[in-house]
Amino acid sequence: MKDLQLVMESDEDAQIYASIYIEEDDNGNLAILLDENDGGWDYPEGISYEPSKCTIATMDTDEVYIMASYLNIPKQGVKAHLLKEFGDHSYISSPSYVKACFKEILEYILDCGAKYTLHSKGN
Repeated sequence: MKDLQLVMESDEDAQIYASIYIEEDDNGNLAILLDENDGGWDYPEGISYEPSKCTIATMDTDEVYIMASYLNIPKQGVKAHLLKEFGDHSYISSPSYVKACFKEILEYILDCGAKYTLHSKGN
């Protein structure tokens, strides 16, 4: 995948945060990523690292085409459309709001007649 772009995120300096990214590869496949960290700052001697959890919804090029057809836009415009429809760079969203928006994006994809595959990485 290439061309990772931020859709929205909560304050990443907070102990609990979440962010959504969208990514497109050279073949026109799309991935929508929910990256979340539910804490982990109370480690001994000030160590404050906890790996994040990532949920990824992937759409192959055929599904992107179905969505583009439904929206009456070019296939190459689906990513920009999702960014315009759901993008929020205010950085004041709560992690729970970001997670809810990820679910909204997935519902929107289904409402457009397209499908996605869901994967998880991390803890």
